[in-house]
Amino acid sequence: MVNYLSGKQYQIEYTDKRGRLHRAYIASSAGALRKYTVDGLDVVAAFEPEQIPPIYSGIALFPFPNRLEDGSYNFEGAHYQLPINEENKHNQLHSLSQYYDFAQELDVQKSSVTLRLALPARTDYPFLTHFDVTYSVEERGLVITMRAENIGDTNAPVGFGGHPWFECRGNMDDASLQFGAKAWVEANERLLPVGETAVPERFDFREQRTLKGADFDDAFVKPDLLDDMAPGAHQVRLTGADRHSTLVWSDETYPAWQICSGNGIPGDLNRFGLAIEPMTCYANAFKTGTNLIVLKPGESVSGTWGVSFDWGV
Repeated sequence: MVNYLSGKQYQIEYTDKRGRLHRAYIASSAGALRKYTVDGLDVVAAFEPEQIPPIYSGIALFPFPNRLEDGSYNFEGAHYQLPINEENKHNQLHSLSQYYDFAQELDVQKSSVTLRLALPARTDYPFLTHFDVTYSVEERGLVITMRAENIGDTNAPVGFGGHPWFECRGNMDDASLQFGAKAWVEANERLLPVGETAVPERFDFREQRTLKGADFDDAFVKPDLLDDMAPGAHQVRLTGADRHSTLVWSDETYPAWQICSGNGIPGDLNRFGLAIEPMTCYANAFKTGTNLIVLKPGESVSGTWGVSFDWGV
């Protein structure tokens, strides 16, 4: 048996009606999407089995996505302190699932896999929860369903999301982006939200715009493409330098999305891809309560997002 730093490896595949072969590679460490290809072309920025997911690549985020100010929160009269792992901003970044293996196999098929994180109760999160992630490849591409369940006997605060980095397949300056949004989440120097406001001109991508010089690490509320979407759906389109198109979509469970261009990341990871992250809530939800989900004992919540890929002209 081979032991990898990114945990146990899963490969799923599906051939669509156009004859295109979709393959997704899942790592059990943090339930990460390690790689996704269509006819061998990379759609997400891949990492190797021997790597710990770099800069949170593809990991499933639970029990909250993004940042928590000072790593602390209050819930139902009690105070909790999580470790600080973003020292320069004194935040807890991307929660607890990054430290655990999604070790339980609930279902493994040729074109899908469902893994479970049975998050152990901790002094900083003393709630008994299960977090399940299903990856499937099908006609519309890669589909991810996330489900959180409270298996304890007290209320549990939860939020979740994905952290995929998408390939520009060339220089990011030669790629382009398109989306509208109900609001932009203004943030302070610690990248913590201070309020929702109108989308500023520099982030006005309602018409397809180049990413040349773009600098994103920002949350948006209810992104869309201003077309005939399904009710409650949200969408962002990234067109690579090769003109091939990646459409990221979600259902209404994920009203907040973070987009990050990776500016300032040291070395080869600087602007190596564009993170497009569907989230049930944006940063600091455990402290502010904005879009925080509170599950009663026995309750669960699930949501679906996905990635559709198409060739350009």
